[in-house]
Amino acid sequence: HDVDRIVTPGKGGGFKGDRTSEAYHDHKKQHAKRSVDFIMPLLRRRTLQTGILERTAFLIAHHDDPGKDVEALDDPELNVLVTADTFAFFTTIGPRLLSAEGSERTKDKIRFMIEKSPRATRDLLGSQTFGHDVLDRLKNEVILEMGSKSGGA
Repeated sequence: HDVDRIVTPGKGGGFKGDRTSEAYHDHKKQHAKRSVDFIMPLLRRRTLQTGILERTAFLIAHHDDPGKDVEALDDPELNVLVTADTFAFFTTIGPRLLSAEGSERTKDKIRFMIEKSPRATRDLLGSQTFGHDVLDRLKNEVILEMGSKSGGA
C-alpha cells in the first residue's frame, strides 16, 4: 500500500508543509493513487480474480483517508489496514522522522496518524507503548490534546 514511497521517493514521502492543510490531504491521495497505479498492473499479471484486484485497489486508495472518511466507509478490512499502518508508523517511520525533523514535526505526523485511524484504533493506541520513550510521550500528548479538544471523547 505504500509502494509509492519506494518507486517515487521524491513524491511519495517527505511532505514538508502543513499536515492539516488541503495540500497535505491532496498529497496523501496522490500517494495512494501512485501506489495503486504501480501495483495493480503487476497484480493483474498474476491473474488474480477481479474481486481481489478491485478490493486491493480500494484498500490502497483509501489507506490514508481522513478518519471521518474511514469511519464513514465502515469497512473492517480498511480499518485493519489503517490500524496496521498507524502502528507501523511508530516502529518504522516515526523514529526516522524524529531524528530527521525533530519533535514538533513528528508530533504533527503523529496527530495525522491518529486522526486517520478508526475510533477503536485510537482507543487502543492510548494503552500501547512502542519502546521509544520520545515517540510514546509525543503520542500520549497528542491523544490528551485530541481528547480535550473533543470534550473528552
